[in-house]
Amino acid sequence: MGSQVIPGWTPEWKLDILKQYAVNVSESDYIVEIGTFCGRSAHAMLSASTAQMVCFDLWNWPDKTRKVGDHYQSIIGDTSQYYSMETCADNLREFGDRVNLMRAKSPVLPFEFDFRTKLVFLDGAHDFDTVYEELRLFYNLPGNRVIIVDDYGHSKYPGLTLAVKRFA
Repeated sequence: MGSQVIPGWTPEWKLDILKQYAVNVSESDYIVEIGTFCGRSAHAMLSASTAQMVCFDLWNWPDKTRKVGDHYQSIIGDTSQYYSMETCADNLREFGDRVNLMRAKSPVLPFEFDFRTKLVFLDGAHDFDTVYEELRLFYNLPGNRVIIVDDYGHSKYPGLTLAVKRFA
């Protein structure tokens, strides 16, 4: 299954940008995604890289109870899929043990991040406080990394944009 079939909001052109960054992350390093949903962007990054990936989302609903197309607008991909950790795991199964799905609310994440975290894609909560704390968490790790914040500049998420501006 290609990432274009997996439901989500990320258009192909953004997936291509994520792939361009992911291709530079080595197999001994990590890609981190906050807000994985059904795995659309995670699939794109994993397909372009040999890196390990840690994906965080709330996945609040039990499997087979919340069909994507019935509850979310402007979805790209297969809207008959369900929003659940199980669906995401199925969508990313081809990557085996390179992917680790974790149910968590950011920025309190049950994972020990270190210098091997080389690419971070923030697409979870879009409020000022959460985004600012996520930026602080990942920026202050030792070593270098790329942090990509989705929806920067979007009129619907002024808190997210302000958090990035204040942090920078």
